[in-house]
Amino acid sequence: MERKISADSNGRSKRVTGSRVINNEPNVTETTKNHVLEAIETLVYKPSHSVRVIAGNET
Repeated sequence: MERKISADSNGRSKRVTGSRVINNEPNVTETTKNHVLEAIETLVYKPSHSVRVIAGNET
């Protein structure tokens, strides 16, 4: 079962914010980054290999 990471409550896309944190992209506040990283640890999040292959990030 795949779990979605809840990143912020300001109406922004939680999936996109989580992706930005995981990919270490700019424009993410330290507070939001910390919330997402905490959720990743709590949920024992592991990226889907299949999705990464489709996205072209891994073969």
